[in-house]
Amino acid sequence: MEYKTSEIKILFLYVLFIFIASITNFASQIIVQLLFKNILLTIVIGTVSGLIIKYILDSRYIFQSSTNLELKNFLLYSFFGALLTPIWWLFEYLGFLFTSSFEWGLFWGGIGLSLSYYLKYLLDKKYVFKE
Repeated sequence: MEYKTSEIKILFLYVLFIFIASITNFASQIIVQLLFKNILLTIVIGTVSGLIIKYILDSRYIFQSSTNLELKNFLLYSFFGALLTPIWWLFEYLGFLFTSSFEWGLFWGGIGLSLSYYLKYLLDKKYVFKE
């Protein structure tokens, strides 16, 4: 199977943006928890901040969308993320359940997370950032 340089670049950027969004999420959670000591607010602010940064980066650099701040697209983008999150959780839970090992649970969680992100990319490409 032969890959084009542009496909490898998109894959690299997509994975990089996952890390950037995750760091944004965790950093926001740390700041909010230190300031307000409210776990629900911490989770919400972390999730929303990571989601917004990932949406902006994906729309601009992955899908080259000219409508990168359109509310309808953002809501659909968010919906697909919420829809696919249970796939990740299911893989991780089954990994813990059937292996009785924390490490293997995380391994299977990583597989579920990768699958979820791949499916999300396909859905975003087809429905959110369609040309």
